Amino acid sequence: MRIPTEFSNLKDLNFFSREIGRCLAEGVLLKEYWRRSLVKAITYRALIIFLDITVIYLMTKRLDIALGFMIVSNVYTSIAYYFHERIWNKIGWGKTK
Repeated sequence: MRIPTEFSNLKDLNFFSREIGRCLAEGVLLKEYWRRSLVKAITYRALIIFLDITVIYLMTKRLDIALGFMIVSNVYTSIAYYFHERIWNKIGWGKTK
């Protein structure tokens, strides 16, 4: 195995491997808390609300239709997104160990 030039100094390599080990032991690289998933869901949903209202209004020129669509659509999709995030957090595929 070839060691990258930036880690050719054994002291640097040892520090790097210890730091990765510490992060893995603490779950830093693999764990996402439910609050983070919730905040991600809320901020993502805010973006989608803005896009929904804008696009539907531009298509229909009716604010009542745009708002009605936004409310119905975003309530159930917000809940689905939160649970989707929590399920994916439990899946190890694509995570570094």
